[in-house]
Amino acid sequence: MVIIQSWKKKVDGTKTHWRYLKCSAYRRSGKNGCDNHVPIRYEEFRRFIVERLLETGKKFRLILTIH
Repeated sequence: MVIIQSWKKKVDGTKTHWRYLKCSAYRRSGKNGCDNHVPIRYEEFRRFIVERLLETGKKFRLILTIH
């Protein structure tokens, strides 16, 4: 997966920026390189990973000892 950055200029001159993840094989070779080519918005993917890490972290008890 690679991060693709893109933007679109609005009528008022401002730009809307976004980032998304895309399969690098699809990016290089199209449908011949990868069948799963639906882009994933970077922010959504990042939020998903952070939420899973926080959930997993709640299941563990950390005990620190000094030696």
